[in-house]
Amino acid sequence: MVSGMRFAVIENGKVANVVKATPEHAASKGWVELPQGAGRGWLYDGEEFSPPEPEPETIPTVVTRRQILTALGALGWITTEEAEAALTTGARPAAVDAVINAMPEELRFGARMKWAGFQHAYRDDVMVTALAFVEDKTDEDVDALFEMAAGID
Repeated sequence: MVSGMRFAVIENGKVANVVKATPEHAASKGWVELPQGAGRGWLYDGEEFSPPEPEPETIPTVVTRRQILTALGALGWITTEEAEAALTTGARPAAVDAVINAMPEELRFGARMKWAGFQHAYRDDVMVTALAFVEDKTDEDVDALFEMAAGID
């Protein structure tokens, strides 16, 4: 292990790497002494280090069949009885039937097969968008649905 002080390799105003070196070697490379607690990803404005902005929380984009059905029932998008029947027998909730029945005839069979066989629900799936529309839900409501579903163990 190299003994010495901790220095930051700065790229585009950001700590790209942390290295241990002697002050002389670091100076020859243009590295900057790193304060205690700072590390990779920290920002450097030429004088001071600051922590990076927290990453925005990302909305889950995929959940399991069980998770989405549980969340749909818990949030009242479908009844809890419909959620349980959908999971145990594959029955389609009334809202899902409404989505499928509103489709052009040539798309209905494929939609019914998709429902029967789905193992994962995807945030950007057209069926999710259509169900949200039928239930008069906003994008934020769908995000909340997926966040809740992803948290179900």
